[in-house]
Amino acid sequence: MCSLLAALVLGAFYGASDWWRWARQGLFFGLLSLGLLYPLGAVGRKIWEASQFKDPHLDGLSFMAQHDARPFDIDYDRHDYALITWLNQNAPVTETVVETPGMELYKGYNRYSIYTGLPTLLGWNYQVGQQLGERTGNILNQRQQDAAVIYGVDEPAAAALLKQYHARWIVVGTLERKLYPAAGLDKFKHMATVAAQDGPSVLYRYDWDKP
Repeated sequence: MCSLLAALVLGAFYGASDWWRWARQGLFFGLLSLGLLYPLGAVGRKIWEASQFKDPHLDGLSFMAQHDARPFDIDYDRHDYALITWLNQNAPVTETVVETPGMELYKGYNRYSIYTGLPTLLGWNYQVGQQLGERTGNILNQRQQDAAVIYGVDEPAAAALLKQYHARWIVVGTLERKLYPAAGLDKFKHMATVAAQDGPSVLYRYDWDKP
């Protein structure tokens, strides 16, 4: 408010002067330049990460195939790339994919739903909470707890939730192996069928609608 009043006062006193016109233009272009730093820098960084400015392309997923993992403790890797590519090529209809819910932003959480467009239990928790506001109630926490149950050791409870969410695909990748018990992940070997596998990462198909 004070800054707006100051601008009005200065404009009233010096609006017709040449130096005020140049000052306004300088301020405008200075702020515009600062505002462009992030988008230009971010685009350049992404291009470098994907292709090092060689053989440019529009494949926003290919960078994932070049690294065993990005420099985070929890993130996606080249095995995820293979399974995400398989899903994009072979998932015939839009059905729910179960993966580690979005407990943190800008890491590997929700990598399958992000790069396939398939629905999942919970996107980035903080971002979804911002978008929906008070309407979320306890839903976000409940979805996160449900994911933990699905990946947990209680098979009947996991089966009930998979049916509730109409879950067709279950991801057991590097990220899930870091966060959930091995016994809970191993149960999918007899609960579901392997749709695709790359290294230690497995994509299961679950027939929730099977009688």
